[in-house]
Parts: sequence; C-alpha cells; structure tokens
Amino acid sequence: MARRNSLRLTAPKEVDLLEAQHQERVFGLVEFWRSRFPDLAALFAVPNGGYRAKATAVALQKQGLKPGVPDMFLPVPRALFHGLWIELKRLREGEVSEAQAGWLTFLEGQGYRTIVCWGWRAAWEELCEYLGADEALGHTPNCVVSRHKDGYLERRESNAQRKEIKPK
Repeated sequence: MARRNSLRLTAPKEVDLLEAQHQERVFGLVEFWRSRFPDLAALFAVPNGGYRAKATAVALQKQGLKPGVPDMFLPVPRALFHGLWIELKRLREGEVSEAQAGWLTFLEGQGYRTIVCWGWRAAWEELCEYLGADEALGHTPNCVVSRHKDGYLERRESNAQRKEIKPK
C-alpha cells in the first residue's frame, strides 16, 4: 500500500531547548552581527552553570567562582547603565535561584542593567534594544518586560509567541 503525503496545516511544536542551546544561539547571532555592531564582540559567558564533579565545583569556588552570577555580561555602558548582565533561562523548565535573584538585585543596585531572559529570542531582543541595534533585531520587539515579585526584571516572549509551548 502506498503512503500518502499529507500537508501539515499547523506549525510544528517548538522544542524547549536546553539553556546551553539557547546560549549557543545567542552567541551565533553575536558572531553574525558583530562586524555591523562591534560592541557585541564584548559579550562573554560566565561558566557558572552546568553539572560538575563535586571536587571540581569546590576547586572552582576556591578559585573565585560565585554561585548565582548571571550567565552573560556585556561590559558596554549605555544610558544610565555601566553594562548589561543577562541570566538566561529555558522557556519551560527554567527557575531563578535565590542566589541568582540576589546577584541580579545587587548588580542592579551597582548601576548595571540586569534581566532574566526566558529563551534565546528574549536575550537577543534585550541585547539589540540595549545597544540600539534595531537592524539586527529585524522586527518589532515581541517580548514583554516586567518586574518579578522578587524584584528583578524579566523578559518573556509574549503569549502569542508562547502558544505552542505549554508548561508541564
């Protein structure tokens, strides 16, 4: 019996990428756009996350690694801010720890823009808006920025964009 090809009439469901995959997408866009917006080249990651052997974690903490420091930093001043700190989270399973919330609040008090971005799109939108790189954004901002009850700012995709991604 021959197989029938069917047309898909609905968009495929988006997979919730791992946090590292979201971050890789952000840095891929940075690499693509940095010749047009050179300040993007200053963005770097802070290797705080991930799973490590206990002995490695202890050694890194003795060397100065601090739990909860945001994932990415752009040491470029804009407007009233000394730079931009981004804590990146997965769309569905991300959670801001107490240590992360503490760092975000502390750094904001020191004059930095700090924000939790839920997914790579939100992080890219934040970077583009911070740098005034509208051309790299390529669209009208789609994410919503709000202040979390714990005091830090967060940027999430609008409900229209999140229809496909349902919490567990």
